Amino acid sequence: SSLVAAPSAMAGFGCTGTRENSSPASNDSERGSDFEKDVEAPSSDDDASRTACCGSRQLVATEDQSMRPQLPACSLANVRLTIAALALTALTGLAGHAVMSMPPPGEHVEQPVDAWKPPPKLAPTHLTARTLLESGELADVATDQLMAVGHDSLTSEDRHMVRAVAGAGFGNISLMIQNREPVTARQLSSFQLTEEQKLSVLGVVRHMGDPRVQRVGRELTRALRDFLDASATDNRADMESHIRRALQPRLSELRQLRDEVLTAPLRQAGSTATGDASTLGGRWGVAINTERMRVVKTFSNKWKLEFDMSRPQRSTQAVSRRLQREEDSKLYGVAGGVAEQARVLLDQLQAVLGQFGIDTEVPGWITSLDGTSKPFLSELLACVKDSIGDAALMITCPMKFASAGIDVFSSLSEPAPTAAPVGLTGSAGKRPDPGSGIPDNVLWRDW
Repeated sequence: SSLVAAPSAMAGFGCTGTRENSSPASNDSERGSDFEKDVEAPSSDDDASRTACCGSRQLVATEDQSMRPQLPACSLANVRLTIAALALTALTGLAGHAVMSMPPPGEHVEQPVDAWKPPPKLAPTHLTARTLLESGELADVATDQLMAVGHDSLTSEDRHMVRAVAGAGFGNISLMIQNREPVTARQLSSFQLTEEQKLSVLGVVRHMGDPRVQRVGRELTRALRDFLDASATDNRADMESHIRRALQPRLSELRQLRDEVLTAPLRQAGSTATGDASTLGGRWGVAINTERMRVVKTFSNKWKLEFDMSRPQRSTQAVSRRLQREEDSKLYGVAGGVAEQARVLLDQLQAVLGQFGIDTEVPGWITSLDGTSKPFLSELLACVKDSIGDAALMITCPMKFASAGIDVFSSLSEPAPTAAPVGLTGSAGKRPDPGSGIPDNVLWRDW
């Protein structure tokens, strides 16, 4: 701006708009006429002329000895000074902005998360479902739960033994799956878990030591024992109906405990539930699908359980006879508990893989130390009758009850949203309308 306002500054660039012999006292019109004469007069003699630009004017300056060194030198120096001043101003502004943007001393400012970086819970752990089964982290969790449930039989000195059996047991089960179920082994080896999935699955194993979870499985076992003791039939449909009647009073409580044990990545959606309308528990907003329970899936209509007060024969008689000493009994009980923990872990991995369309079958022999598959109900009933005074069962049975309780949680799901049936809008205690299409069973009787 100073270059435009001060004619003396313009003279520094050698661009005054007048000839060398022009009078300083000339008015603007005189200088303008002189300017026009200089522009219009072509140089035809040997004196060279050149053009210098000042703003938008084009001037002709005679090339004498005084201007030749001054014009280029002064112009270049002023341009450099101007550029340097602009650069200094810009740097000063940037520095001021940075200082003003700094938070006050002691104030914490959260750093923004890069948009391309996934949240930690969703980031791949590079841990497959099978390596989780073989991991030391799982063995540590399993050891903690076994020591907790076996406190009447195990001491702190047994912890090293329990940890060794857990690590070896999970590793052997993984090897058996590879040898006997190669398809399942490939599925488990190819699926990478996220951090959230890993924590959810390990959380279920950790809840196997929760007395509340064990209590659910124990009550289910007692209900089935009463059914077999009082019922004249061993029909599977009758047993499922008996299970639903036994669970009905506690559906609200069971739902809350299920949400605590089975986190969102493991819970089944109501739309995936199968079964007819008799499985619905609409009053509590949950559906009961007994087909998901292992105690039901391993039950056969042709299987007749002789329910008496005698001790049932075990399929592992040879092993039981060999493990008569107290130390061996502890070892046998820990091994049985590890097998049940492996079964629960694989069931949860099956649920995770199923959400991605991977149908994985968990073999029934997983929980058997002799490699044979037995009805889960017979194992539970043996725990109800014979666990007192048996060191091995006192360790194994709480794990089996917890496994049965988790099966109950897995059978609960929110039903898919549907239109309200006719006959369910009346007062409490009103029975469904015969035309509603809902069977008159015990679950709907107290609507």
